[in-house]
Amino acid sequence: MLSQKGERLPHHYLTIQKFSGDTAVLTVLRDGKEIDVNMIVDEIPHLVPLHLYELPHTPTYFIFGGLVFLPLSRPFLFAYYGSNWYSDAPLHLSNKATVEYKQTADEQVIVLSHVLSNEINVGYEGCACRMLLAVDNVEVKNMTDLCRYIDSTRQDFIRFDLYKDSVIVLEVSKARESLSDTLKTHCIPVDRSPDLEIKRRESLILEKDAKKEVLREVDEQKDKETTTFESTKSKTTVGS
Repeated sequence: MLSQKGERLPHHYLTIQKFSGDTAVLTVLRDGKEIDVNMIVDEIPHLVPLHLYELPHTPTYFIFGGLVFLPLSRPFLFAYYGSNWYSDAPLHLSNKATVEYKQTADEQVIVLSHVLSNEINVGYEGCACRMLLAVDNVEVKNMTDLCRYIDSTRQDFIRFDLYKDSVIVLEVSKARESLSDTLKTHCIPVDRSPDLEIKRRESLILEKDAKKEVLREVDEQKDKETTTFESTKSKTTVGS
């Protein structure tokens, strides 16, 4: 039991006295003996970021067919629902922001934050501020996955599964064609944030490099086959 001047204290009082990167000395039992162990204190990997001011770029977002997707954060909940977002925000979002932790380092909760008016998304306005669960029945773990899937899809239609069994289905070709008008109408310069654009370009470079490597291997295989053929032909001629 922890106490200070006769007042009981919660156990986590000890941990909150430390900052991330500090060293904590723990006394543990090993083979019946007490030994001191030094441990570096690390931050708790909250599933939903507590703040965004450490970002080296503007907040992450991606727009497709007038649907604005972004990773859930506490500043977003505060801006959308006010200072009482703990109680005013939908329960599934407030729970994600307060009691859940990351299972992997790159895990994010993706939210459909807004539906920008366009004839392609008429009727879906009420789906805003809901958590994205899957795209074409495929679970996406972060914004990079979402962008990569949408950019590369060759399907005629794309399906977004949202919380509370909400479903949005868009025609891919029309969604891509409407992007320019949607951005211009709402005075938005680009369809994605700088961090996602950088990752898109990196992905394209890797894809080109992979294609070059495949072509190189094909050429090498052709050269080997040609060499083998010429060698066999030469031996056959000599034997004759």
